[in-house]
Amino acid sequence: MITIDAFSTQANKQGRTEYNFRDEDDIRRFVYYTHKGNATKRPIYAGSRGFRHTVYDPSGIADEIIYIQSLYNKESGLRIRGLILTISKKELFPEVAPQQASIIAERFSDYIFLSGFQTAYGVFDQGECYEIYYAINTVSYVNGVKFHQNHTDILDDEQLCAETVVADVTGRTIDIRFDFDSLEYA
Repeated sequence: MITIDAFSTQANKQGRTEYNFRDEDDIRRFVYYTHKGNATKRPIYAGSRGFRHTVYDPSGIADEIIYIQSLYNKESGLRIRGLILTISKKELFPEVAPQQASIIAERFSDYIFLSGFQTAYGVFDQGECYEIYYAINTVSYVNGVKFHQNHTDILDDEQLCAETVVADVTGRTIDIRFDFDSLEYA
């Protein structure tokens, strides 16, 4: 099973839900988490797409996201988008599952990058599945267009893209494939 979950809110320490990912500290914390994890959860692989020299440096990645947003004067509202791609280990070959999950993470990041957005990601082993966390800049590095989650077809496209990538990596065939040639910058 392959699922996509987008999120932008989270419960705070007092148990109330509040908007997240709206300031520079939120950007820095989430990018750091995708690359380094926390005290109980560490990624088995981390990477990024669309960054100049800071591919494996969470601090540099966050700085570049903040720079792009300030360059286009888009420093309000949702500043970073969270996306989780969950892949059941049953979808992968057991002897190479971690490598396949890492390849899937990279190839799905191509979808985000080719859409015009920078992303940092980390692959986490969750026992029965892999979770790939993506921290996505909500401002396009290409032209400064801001991503809006109210696009009705975006999650359907992301789901089809994920299924296509998993099929390609595992050598399986699927009836409906995502057309990467259809991607245009935001």
